[in-house]
Amino acid sequence: MLQGSFSFFMSALRPWDYARVKLVKEALEELAVLSGISPHLTDELPLLVPVYRWQDVAKHWAASKLYHWLGGWCGRTGESAQYLSGTQVVKLMPALEPLAPKGGVVLSEGYLDDARLGLYLALTAAHWGACVLNHVQVTDVVKDAKGA
Repeated sequence: MLQGSFSFFMSALRPWDYARVKLVKEALEELAVLSGISPHLTDELPLLVPVYRWQDVAKHWAASKLYHWLGGWCGRTGESAQYLSGTQVVKLMPALEPLAPKGGVVLSEGYLDDARLGLYLALTAAHWGACVLNHVQVTDVVKDAKGA
């Protein structure tokens, strides 16, 4: 998982799953490294998370702040999460009006252009003499005496 994922992070909070939180942390660290060495492959995208129950508004806002803190601790910089009223959410996404959101959270989610990353990897490998192939069927895997 080479990008942060707020929904994955939320699923790790309840019930508490340290392994998932650690995975999100590692993904945020990797994204921060890629942002530093290849900024043309990464970007920050605003993510609106509508909330439909009052008791969940504070939970989502606090979780988004924790996610932002974790991202900053890993070296990522992005906009801090913001709370929006239900009216503001509907103004941004009119299709949600029938669902009557109570509020929402806008947070900054890291984005990696994985297609461009794959292309750059292939071009770099070809530059250094590798034989780069596309749409090739693997019919056998050859291993040496050590099984590698």
